[in-house]
Amino acid sequence: MSILTLIFIGLKLAEVGVVASWSWWWVLAPLWVPSAAFFALAGIFGLAYIAIVVWEKR
Repeated sequence: MSILTLIFIGLKLAEVGVVASWSWWWVLAPLWVPSAAFFALAGIFGLAYIAIVVWEKR
């Protein structure tokens, strides 16, 4: 992912192709999207676990 990020940054700074019109959020997306997906899934599984534990105690 870091190589892809470097490529996107280089294309953005050189104003080459469609990457030149992207916002910096999308240029840096290969860095933050995997972390965001991990934390979103961890949150979903965490809430499901809590719901199961609470349901079993009823």
